[in-house]
Amino acid sequence: MVVFATNLDQANLAMRPFFRRLRNKVHVESIEAPEFDKVFRRILQERNLSCDPEIFDYMRKFCVAHSGRKDLRACYPLDLLDTVVSISAYEGRPVADQQEHLQRAAALYFPRHPDR
Repeated sequence: MVVFATNLDQANLAMRPFFRRLRNKVHVESIEAPEFDKVFRRILQERNLSCDPEIFDYMRKFCVAHSGRKDLRACYPLDLLDTVVSISAYEGRPVADQQEHLQRAAALYFPRHPDR
């Protein structure tokens, strides 16, 4: 099975006949804050991590500020927390300062825009 994933407009990727031949297309919508927090909590639990309650609001605001988007994506908690865990494992230290770790993960994850 071949899977394509992109956030680009289909019109910029290929001609219409190509997309007609791709029978199954899935559009993944943005999520609201409560769903984002639910995903974040689930990933924390799966990774055996804990956090202060205020980190949820911090994480939402941080993702919006650094993503260049005005909405939240369900992939952010998993991608960022996995990066935090990887950094901690590589450095051989526990996840201590959550905001610092998230900032480091976001610097690697979100693209840098020249206008920022």
